[in-house]
Amino acid sequence: MRLFEDLGEDGLTLVVITHDAEVAQRARRCIRIADGRVSER
Repeated sequence: MRLFEDLGEDGLTLVVITHDAEVAQRARRCIRIADGRVSER
């Protein structure tokens, strides 16, 4: 995760797909998919 954070600080855009809430909490922006529908959180 620290590597991802370092890359993001350098201006790189990363897309991470996870089911882990702790990983998702570290993101600047989360897009959630529930029952096939996309919603921003």
